[in-house]
Amino acid sequence: MVAKVGGRPLPSILFSLMKTFQRLTLILSLAPALALPASPAGEETATLHSGNVGPWGQLEWFEVALEPSDLVLSEPLYTHPPLIWAFPPDWSPDGIAAFLREGGVPEAEIVAMLAPENRRQLSMAVTVVPTEKAILSLTPETRATLYRRMAEWRINPYQSTPFSLGGDNVETLAGMASHPFSPEFIRFANQFVYRGEPKNVLSDYPLLCARLPDRVDVRLSLAKLLLRSRALMVRLRIPPGADPEEVRRYWTLDGRYDSGIATFDAAFGDASTEEAPSLDLVHLLPPLPRQFLNTYGTRALAVGDLRPDCFWTALNFFEDDISQRYLDPIIGDVLGNEWLPVDPPYRFGDLVLIHETDSDAAIHACNYLADGLVFTKNGKSLLRPWLIQHLDQVAEIYSVEGKHRTTFYRHRRFLRGEPLRPAVIGFP
Repeated sequence: MVAKVGGRPLPSILFSLMKTFQRLTLILSLAPALALPASPAGEETATLHSGNVGPWGQLEWFEVALEPSDLVLSEPLYTHPPLIWAFPPDWSPDGIAAFLREGGVPEAEIVAMLAPENRRQLSMAVTVVPTEKAILSLTPETRATLYRRMAEWRINPYQSTPFSLGGDNVETLAGMASHPFSPEFIRFANQFVYRGEPKNVLSDYPLLCARLPDRVDVRLSLAKLLLRSRALMVRLRIPPGADPEEVRRYWTLDGRYDSGIATFDAAFGDASTEEAPSLDLVHLLPPLPRQFLNTYGTRALAVGDLRPDCFWTALNFFEDDISQRYLDPIIGDVLGNEWLPVDPPYRFGDLVLIHETDSDAAIHACNYLADGLVFTKNGKSLLRPWLIQHLDQVAEIYSVEGKHRTTFYRHRRFLRGEPLRPAVIGFP
């Protein structure tokens, strides 16, 4: 008997999977995708937090869960995930058995997985159908070790590109907003989370889908839950007693950048600090981050296999137009040339760089806003939006104490002593 997933034979699914995997990892949508927040869980409303008072004024924020749309998830790996493990095509059953045995899979489950009806020899791989008991038998530690080894072969997409949960797990993601799953299922799913490097990840999406009703919409609801991103909706207020001119200087970098000054003056220019309304922070961002905030990427932003990542995002922060040269790994070229290291206090737009301590290799970049908040894109996947987060949240995703360090840089045109750059004005 040929094992089937979603009514299709496994070999057919694998060929389809391999054919679309490269396209899937790009997740190229055909139109701009606005990241709409999910509904709050139950009847709870979002909690409004007030930040510290400083030269930036005072920021207020509440957290929402952003989810990708069904459009960008309409790929076989999400709609009809095959429950298979794949190995190099020249591996024998004995070689696979030894690999699984070393990975901590029980002997009885290895025998069942290698039975003729569950094993397929294809041109690109040898595939087996893992039993549920085999997957459940793995501890988070053995799961991490086994799946990292399987990730070396791109023919295992769920291991080589797992769901990245950051500092969250399934239960905390589920608690952010409403979803159609029972508490029992959420607890069941949570046991498959394991530690990546350094973030939490999940690879056993096909097994979880096998536990759900055989409906595409239900599977996509699970994928969207696992792909939730924590985003802050932020607004600025000038608290009583604060100096509006000092706040104005902060967001204009002492008059050296005036992209949002018209909106600032319209909101705060004629009102006393007691009467002044709050202003959505998006209006004070430069044009490009203002355009991208709380959205997902599109095909138009990719160049071949290259697509916007954190470095592209951070280096384009103050650009008047998108510069695709930042798709190339040039972060080392601009440090010390265009961007210079600075000490506290940090300012609006400063480049925040997380490095590996030993090699000094940059692994993440974002832009400082104020009061510990940053503008960031956490990964090059088009399933990850541009958003505002706490720097501590970003560090939890990318930084391990003792292995990474964080440094700050300021664009040279915003350093005192550098000549002022005139604003770019376009005429019709």
